[in-house]
Amino acid sequence: MRILGFICVFGLMLSCKNEKVDEPIPTPENQIKVTVQPYFGSEKLYLDSIFTFSDGNQIKFTDIKFYFSELTNDNSVQLIDAAFFNYRQKGISFISKPGNYSDFSTLKGFLGVHNDNHKDPSAFPNDSPLNIMNTDGMHWGWNPGYSFVQIEAKADTLNDGNLNFDHTIVFHVGTDQFLQNVNYSNLNWQSIGNYTHQLAFKLDMKEVFEINSQPINIKTEFMTHSSAGQEALSLKVIQNFKTALNPM
Repeated sequence: MRILGFICVFGLMLSCKNEKVDEPIPTPENQIKVTVQPYFGSEKLYLDSIFTFSDGNQIKFTDIKFYFSELTNDNSVQLIDAAFFNYRQKGISFISKPGNYSDFSTLKGFLGVHNDNHKDPSAFPNDSPLNIMNTDGMHWGWNPGYSFVQIEAKADTLNDGNLNFDHTIVFHVGTDQFLQNVNYSNLNWQSIGNYTHQLAFKLDMKEVFEINSQPINIKTEFMTHSSAGQEALSLKVIQNFKTALNPM
């Protein structure tokens, strides 16, 4: 009798063990990506390539970097606290994070670093774009705060038929007075698969220099570190940069 009972219990255990249990399928996490593609007019811009302005002057860009900060939608839902675009180091990649694209049909925030501009850059988390190890020269030790936009280039301004890129252009714009508000609406997010949506920006570097309202003459306006006496050029550079950076 005991043997029969044991056999029944053992059989019941075996059947339970072999019974297939349906495990819940995890819900895929939505992802958001933002890219920035530099252009020179209608041409895609690649660093160290030669481009020609309307007046015949030629230029080779060697660095394009900038910060966005405190990007939110109209309801103050935050997309990012800070994001760092570094064309040479990361290509067109700008922002990549979990999120629902439908929350961000609009974006507003700052070109530059807003509330965190004067915090200790070594105190941010290791993966923060504001951590001193991730800034690639975008934090000024001599003047507490971040550089908001950096453009570096070599130009040939002689138009003599000889390629001689010996004219250095350095635009490093920062400090609180040059912080710029940005506001974008009707954003066109595109599905790129794997539950990911992407927003593409275009940055027209030709427009930065040739914008009709305040063009930059690279022969006479070729350097600013946002120091005293350089306010006019610093403001022109960051305002033109803001105008030339738009969602596609």
